[in-house]
Amino acid sequence: MNPNESENERSGKGGFDGWLLQEIGWFLLGLLVTIVTIGICFPVAYCWMLKWNYKHTLYDGKSLSFDGEARQLIGRFLL
Repeated sequence: MNPNESENERSGKGGFDGWLLQEIGWFLLGLLVTIVTIGICFPVAYCWMLKWNYKHTLYDGKSLSFDGEARQLIGRFLL
């Protein structure tokens, strides 16, 4: 076992390592972008939130990742 591994990596546990203020900040930024663009950039703001959320979610000691893009959501958003 590597002594440089964090406690979560050694135990295999999951969790969330983000801060509430960061999440509130991303939400407010997404809300502002959505309001200013009259909802057109909602998929962009939604992707920002998901990327941040997945980046700070730990599963089996490893960080998840979200590789989606806003252009992939635009078709579903318009329907």
